[in-house]
Amino acid sequence: MVKHRKELKAELEEKIQRLTRLRNNQEGVKIISSDDLNIEDVDDTEKISRYLLQNSKITLEQNERALKKMEILKMDFLAVCLALGFVDMETSKQALKANNIQLKSSYKK
Repeated sequence: MVKHRKELKAELEEKIQRLTRLRNNQEGVKIISSDDLNIEDVDDTEKISRYLLQNSKITLEQNERALKKMEILKMDFLAVCLALGFVDMETSKQALKANNIQLKSSYKK
């Protein structure tokens, strides 16, 4: 057991050192801030799409389908989701409110 304990301590120490090197050298996955993401530069479609996906209101497949149909139907993202039956009116209002987006189309109530 003493030998096994020494091996585990050595393994732990090695992993701590590797983690420290990764942090110091910024190797591997980089951590970015919200400023790096330029969230303010994201358009309304992207904001609403993210909101609906994060809150499990639509699936990834529905999101992709709605994005493709936008160009064909010449409608905004929420209008397409409503037309395809992916979301209801209440969910669309919540998405707009959560993202501080003003309605520009005729489905405003």
